[in-house]
This record gives sequence, structure tokens and C-alpha cells, in this order.
Amino acid sequence: ITVTPTLNQANATVMVNGTTVNSGTTSGAINLAVGDNTITAVVTAQDGSTNKSYITTVTRAAATDTIAFNSLANATYGDPPITLSASSNNTDAGAKISYRSDNTSVVTVSGNMMTVVGAGTANITASQDATANFKTAPEVSQPVTVNKANLTITANDQSKLYRSAFTFSGTEFTATGLLKNDAVNTVTLSSNGADVIASAGPYPI
Repeated sequence: ITVTPTLNQANATVMVNGTTVNSGTTSGAINLAVGDNTITAVVTAQDGSTNKSYITTVTRAAATDTIAFNSLANATYGDPPITLSASSNNTDAGAKISYRSDNTSVVTVSGNMMTVVGAGTANITASQDATANFKTAPEVSQPVTVNKANLTITANDQSKLYRSAFTFSGTEFTATGLLKNDAVNTVTLSSNGADVIASAGPYPI
């Protein structure tokens, strides 16, 4: 802000926050911090020795901080980490937006990176603490859906002697599409050709 002092005595002088200002003219810009700010005007009378101080307190409120966090695209289990990119109008140095997940069995968050852990849904919340000139920002949440990855189970070819039965153990298959440390140990397999009375020939499993 600026102040404009006006003197009643023509030969009096005034200093605003230690800087001389001519009567009726505007002072230089005075920076205001958040909270109470004291502005002191010292008037020296025309006799050159009589001084009087005038103190004005100006209160500056913290600015409102607003977060912009766009909706998140669906992900699929196995996708690489995803960068979160919310923004805010907070221009203070060091102002940082933080993120958290409400379902860490679906996605986890470290810094601004979201890592897919499993299929399902979660909410990602962006927040920002108060800084020197801005209030704490209202939190903004966006849902994210992680779809299941594709998995293919292919039965392995088997054979048996005519007039004998074949018993599946549940391990006669090949799994394609497994990720990370996931595993399929057994599946239910069946075939008409496994029966002891099955005629000779090929049968689907």
C-alpha cells in the first residue's frame, strides 16, 4: 500500500517508516506481511525540534489458496506409475501440493507419483498447507478406477490309453499375462476324453 500524509504547517516535515515524504504526495510502496503491520509517521514541526509520531496498524489477511485437480483417467493393473499434476494459485516459495490414497490396496502414492497395486477403485486427495501468504487450501479429491489385466489360461495337450481314465491334477495349463509376483497354482480342467469309456480320438480340454 501507499500513504499520503498532509501537514497543517507549511514548514513541517514528515517521515513515513523512516523515509521523508512531502506533504500531499504519495509515499513509496509499503509491503504488507500477513497479519498486523505497523506504519509509523513522524512529524517534525516547523521549529525543527518538536516531533510527534502517528502509528497506524494495517491488517493483511492471508490469501485464499485454491487447488485445481483434474479428473483421473482409468488405469489397468500392470500400468507404469502415473504422474499426478494438480496445481494451485499459491505463489509462495516452497509451496507444495501433497497427495494421498484412501485405498492403498489399489494405488499407493509417493510424492506426485501414483503406483497401481491392484484392481479396484480409490480416491486420490490433493492438499496444500498454509504458507506465509496463503491459507490452507480446501482439499480436492478425484476417483481412480484400476481395471483388471487380461489373463489367458491355455490347457496343455494330454494323452491317455484307450479304455483308461485320465485324472487332471489342475496343473496341466499355461498362464499368459501374469504380472509381478502373481501366480495361478491350479485351475479346474475337464474333458469328455478323460472318461474311461471315451472313444479313441481328440477331445477339447
